[in-house]
Amino acid sequence: QGDVAYEPTYANVLNGKYPLGRMLYLNVAKKPNEPLPVLISEFIAFVLSKEGQQIVVKDGYLPLPASIAAKQLAVIQ
Repeated sequence: QGDVAYEPTYANVLNGKYPLGRMLYLNVAKKPNEPLPVLISEFIAFVLSKEGQQIVVKDGYLPLPASIAAKQLAVIQ
């Protein structure tokens, strides 16, 4: 009925045109006004790194754009 179908490309998933794409999040519990434990911050930094994002791709997921990974890395440092 005039609906447009979008291919599941990286660009269409990223811009939200492909309706089945979604972001995955890492949630951590920490006490207010305290830094993240070193092990947790190092793990998140690894996931956001180029090597970590290559593993994400190897496991069948799409990598974060470098700008988003850098922004999230700045949050934990």
